[in-house]
Amino acid sequence: MEKLLEIAKTLSELYDTQAQTRLIQWQANQDIERIKLHLAPAEGWPGKNEEQRKTAAEKAYAENDELQAAMVKYNAAFRALTEIDARIAGLEAERKANEWTIRAQLVDVLRRDGITVKPLDDPFQAVMDQAVDDLLPF
Repeated sequence: MEKLLEIAKTLSELYDTQAQTRLIQWQANQDIERIKLHLAPAEGWPGKNEEQRKTAAEKAYAENDELQAAMVKYNAAFRALTEIDARIAGLEAERKANEWTIRAQLVDVLRRDGITVKPLDDPFQAVMDQAVDDLLPF
């Protein structure tokens, strides 16, 4: 039980960090869009065709320190979110494994004491109960 409480506490902290990081990423994206809009010439990017205009825009973006800083901030937040999401998934899997271990132990105690439990009407629960029963050695 202590392990489940520890996992819950860590998940709570990770969810908070995840929300804060998503906000940082959102703000960085807003900054990127604002800067790109500010850099765009009123008459459009110079060039005879779409590829030349795209190259002119990319060159202007690459030379703008403020835009590059916003891009770094966005990318850092993206990487952090990827790591946070992976940690959350791992902890949730660990939590579920612990919960199923507790359920299996409860079934063992009930069977040892000769207590029968009426199956629930919930089809999902019935399938889960059968899966647990199939895993038990007796």
